[in-house]
Amino acid sequence: MNQALKFKKNTKEDSHFLPVSKKEAEHLGWSEVDFVFVSGDAYIDHPSFAPSLLGRLLEKNGYKVGIIPQPDVNNSESFKIFGRPRLAFLVSAGAMDSMVSNYTANKKLRSSDAYSHGGMSGKRPDRATIVYVSKIRQAFKNIPVIIGGIEASLRRCAHYDYWTDKIRRSILLDSKADLLLYGMGDTHLEVVSDALLEKYKVEIELKRPRVAFKETIRKNSDVEYKYKKQSGGHGQYGHVKMRFEPSGDLEKAYEFEQCVVGGAVPKNFFPAVEKGIAESVKSGPLAAYPVIGVKAILYDGSSHPVDSSEMAFKTAAKQAFKKGFLEASPVLLEPIAALKVVVPEQYTGDIM
Repeated sequence: MNQALKFKKNTKEDSHFLPVSKKEAEHLGWSEVDFVFVSGDAYIDHPSFAPSLLGRLLEKNGYKVGIIPQPDVNNSESFKIFGRPRLAFLVSAGAMDSMVSNYTANKKLRSSDAYSHGGMSGKRPDRATIVYVSKIRQAFKNIPVIIGGIEASLRRCAHYDYWTDKIRRSILLDSKADLLLYGMGDTHLEVVSDALLEKYKVEIELKRPRVAFKETIRKNSDVEYKYKKQSGGHGQYGHVKMRFEPSGDLEKAYEFEQCVVGGAVPKNFFPAVEKGIAESVKSGPLAAYPVIGVKAILYDGSSHPVDSSEMAFKTAAKQAFKKGFLEASPVLLEPIAALKVVVPEQYTGDIM
């Protein structure tokens, strides 16, 4: 086994297995590793197995790579063997989908695992990719995690899951990994590893993906807001009465109109009111998503000959927008994609 080997300090002339422990990495003169492979298979140093092949590829490009084969998912320390890798964790369920490896077609538990030492079963958890990523997230915060292998590749899109008889979403979403590589994995991995090191300097801010929701309103509202502040000297005064309604145009964030009569709000403050609306639609009151399809109408208000200012009317407009938006039955809009399908005329009926 790999653990029994004695390593010298790594040189171009040396040949060695990829380390599977901190001690073996230290024998190679490594104080840390750049990448850690986590695999559902036992470590077999043969190009038929992705961790070995890709690990050698990364080594060839100057990276230090460690492997954690079949970690104990009940012991978080199993994922901390090498400490925190400098660049990322690379996760694979192994040479087989973990559910296929663990169960027969009749959904009976298999008694052996061909890719475990001695054929021992139970070394690879069900849905190994998801489990491994979860354990890594528990052990290390804000570390890039890249998944791949046959399990991740076949489950990269929404798919039918035989074991639960349900449609499951992409494993990238279920695992909460940062990236899924499939196909020519060696080429992709080289690109990603270089990007992590060169382009981003490894200083990457990791966040959950955000859906591009938008906010809009379904009903009309009529609101009033008076901004009045006195703190010695000139105060601040801005008073607006506004109506909000759906504009019917979801291509534009907002439309602004004024129909003030009698000079209740001086004309020179109209741009300040619109500016308040323009700033408000950038982050909606409902869930802080951009606002679209809103019509704002300024129809009345009042001013003070000394204390009124552009800032005061802008602030009043922003507060009126927030109040009016929430009273106009606000909703979140989900993103949609337009799909254009071109087919021969004789098949149009079948497609429709």
